[in-house]
Amino acid sequence: MGLDACDLLIVCDGYRATDSAGRPQPNSKYRAGIVTPEAAARYERYKDRLRLRERPRRSDGSCGGLRVLALETRHGFGLAVRAALAGVSTPFVMVVQVRGRPLLTAAAAAAALALPHTLTLRVRSRRPPTPPPTCSTTARSCGR
Repeated sequence: MGLDACDLLIVCDGYRATDSAGRPQPNSKYRAGIVTPEAAARYERYKDRLRLRERPRRSDGSCGGLRVLALETRHGFGLAVRAALAGVSTPFVMVVQVRGRPLLTAAAAAAALALPHTLTLRVRSRRPPTPPPTCSTTARSCGR
């Protein structure tokens, strides 16, 4: 069994597209969860595409399920992880914060999982940020 058999939970943090007076945000400050209405619309379309990829775990265990947890308000990384952990019952989890960076390769993930007591795994890249990944790579690995 490899990582393909593990369930995948994608957490989409919330955002604010209006200020306290209800006016649209003029500029996006992504790290603060503040976005323009245009950016909010793109993000909603992205989350809709992710939801189309949701699937249950295969009964034979050969492919894990894929779930999307879309948070209504901005939580930030730590609280978003906490929200995700509330719905997890496994003894171990692997947390990957993408933030526009390429996802961890399967070989690097397997090596990290083989280490005893691995608590934190950071993904670093010298390449410039890339657009957020889609689920197509994950879905393809499960024969879909």
